[in-house]
Amino acid sequence: GGEFAYFSAISRDSKAVAYAWFNADGFYELRVVPLGGGQPRTLFRNPEAGFVQPCAWTPDNRFILTLLFRKDNVSQIALIPAAGGEARVLRSLNWVYPKRMDISPDGKLLIYDSFAPGSTVDRTIYSLALDGTAGKQLVTEPGSHLFPLFAPDGKSFYYLSGEDLVRQDFQGRKRILAGNLGRALPLGVTVAGKLYYGVRTGASDVFLADVRDVT
Repeated sequence: GGEFAYFSAISRDSKAVAYAWFNADGFYELRVVPLGGGQPRTLFRNPEAGFVQPCAWTPDNRFILTLLFRKDNVSQIALIPAAGGEARVLRSLNWVYPKRMDISPDGKLLIYDSFAPGSTVDRTIYSLALDGTAGKQLVTEPGSHLFPLFAPDGKSFYYLSGEDLVRQDFQGRKRILAGNLGRALPLGVTVAGKLYYGVRTGASDVFLADVRDVT
């Protein structure tokens, strides 16, 4: 019938998954369903914000960090209650939208990528407190810095810089973990500390990298 699921994010306790659902009315809504099976619930449905992308759950599993993209080309970083309720918009980014967003293990901070100040080409990494305050640019070098993900300790984060996979702490110290990856896409970090990423070569291959001892 033309309806389908799209982006998804698994809860921290592995009991539920939030996902975008393209509905019969021609726009995306946010749904959640138990991983063990059961009926899905619709958490967010608004034709004026017709694209949704769930990105991460808060550590207490109460909120889902979601990108909303409205018809007026304004994108919004929002927290949507997993139990239902009004979305809380943390920041609006006009027509640009993050490629990736993630929440720190302590639930106090989120990171995302967006255009660098004054540029429509370079992208960089930003942090934002979960109450919508205290925003900060984390990567200052020019270039294409995308797809940030928190390390399990919450003291550093991974991102893709060009074709290099980089780990950086919040004091700006960084290390290249792997280079010349091609069209890579960091996907997530397991509870065991392994980072998994895709490489797009026409098809998509998935790799698992043990980065626990890399500092």
